[in-house]
Amino acid sequence: MSATFLDSNIDPVDHPFILGCVDPTNKAKLLTFPNAGRVSIMQHYRGEQRDAQLKLWEEHCLHMSLAEAQELARKNGFPFYFDWEGCRSEEGYYRIEGSV
Repeated sequence: MSATFLDSNIDPVDHPFILGCVDPTNKAKLLTFPNAGRVSIMQHYRGEQRDAQLKLWEEHCLHMSLAEAQELARKNGFPFYFDWEGCRSEEGYYRIEGSV
């Protein structure tokens, strides 16, 4: 197995690093949910509101499961599409964004 794949998404610690489709019309557009949240904030807010939402997101997004992150985004007015099932490898592995 390559270092760019996970065989399971069961551990919430892994969730922020799993890539998912963020555009239902373009299955090749992949981001992690922290990055998808950032993009959504940039699309929904400007100025000080944007900065406040980005600060909130950055403080929490790496310490949450996908479900918790989507709930935070929904409650704060920047919901985003994210599907990590549709872009799994042919063998069923989840793609991840490598990090340290």
